[in-house]
Amino acid sequence: MWDGRRCYWKNGPVADSHPIDHPPEAAAGLSVPPTVRRARTEEWRAARDLRLEMLADTPHSFGDVLADVVCWDDDRWITRHESDLLPDSEVFVAVDAAGRWVGQMAAREFHNYSPARAWLLGVYVTPAHRGATTATALLEAVQTWALDRGFAHLYLDVHEQAGAARKFYERQGFVATGVTAPYPLDVSTTELEMVKLLHPGSAH
Repeated sequence: MWDGRRCYWKNGPVADSHPIDHPPEAAAGLSVPPTVRRARTEEWRAARDLRLEMLADTPHSFGDVLADVVCWDDDRWITRHESDLLPDSEVFVAVDAAGRWVGQMAAREFHNYSPARAWLLGVYVTPAHRGATTATALLEAVQTWALDRGFAHLYLDVHEQAGAARKFYERQGFVATGVTAPYPLDVSTTELEMVKLLHPGSAH
């Protein structure tokens, strides 16, 4: 959050927990599940706020550092949000009854592979909505997006230390491909590639 003189994270650091899984009691009091839909171009402020939250909550799961992005000006956040909504990309968000984004999953086509691949990116669910159905609903939206574009597989990278995320992905049908790569922000750790077969009759 920018106050005209310096930057600060408006809510302070949050508890270190995983962006997907959480004990079920965390969501037990939620009577109305969030609505899952596509993000809109004008919603860059909501995208910014959730990005700051996710970087504070689970820094090893993403490609940015909170200290680097917290002072970005509005134009940079707008550009980033618009780049996530290009024709080869989509962002699905979970929105609570108050209109607040409480989760997201992004998807993008990568054409540097042959054949092209659909990738799951930017996965996050705010702590109060973990252990409910929010993550599953977001993933289903991404899978439908990929199938509609003719992809038979959905790929992702997950940090080796994100055990809860790996368990969630495995429950959803993802398997490790055996491909690994250094995590860009800490090359002493590793990201694991996973893939899910969506439909055997699709093109990619």
